[in-house]
Parts: sequence; C-alpha cells; structure tokens
Amino acid sequence: MDNHLIFGLDSYADTGKYIGYIWSLFTIVNDAHKNARLTAEPSFNGSILDAKGNNEIDINILKIIPAAIRLILKEEVRALIKGVRNG
Repeated sequence: MDNHLIFGLDSYADTGKYIGYIWSLFTIVNDAHKNARLTAEPSFNGSILDAKGNNEIDINILKIIPAAIRLILKEEVRALIKGVRNG
C-alpha cells in the first residue's frame, strides 16, 4: 500500500493544523501495518486535496459468502435491491 496526499486550505494556520492531524493518523497506520507507506505534504497555495496511490487487497471469498447470504435474507435489503434495480 503506497499512498501520497497533498493537502491545503486557504488558511496557512488551518493547513498546518490539519496536516498535523493527518501525519499523526498516517504514523499510526504505518506503524500498525508493515506494508503501509502513507505520506502527506502540505500545500500553502490555496485549497487542494490531491491523492494518488497503489493498494493491494486480499479478499477471501469464502468468508464473505455467509455474510452476503445473511444480508440478502433480510427483507429490508431485498427491498433496497429491488428499489435500485427498478430505479
């Protein structure tokens, strides 16, 4: 997981404050996951939110199937699906 964020607001002070929060969050994630490389940089040239990255996700289908079946068995979920399909 390789991700880079460029973040900026119209206010220099707000940009500095929020980039500090972002760096703190990214540090926690990077420490918790050995393959995570999250980086961020501040931009003091006005409002900007730009991100680019590369992520790999491993999904075990056999673990998802029982949860999907439980959801589909709920009447509310079936009604939602019908509403979307009839759109």
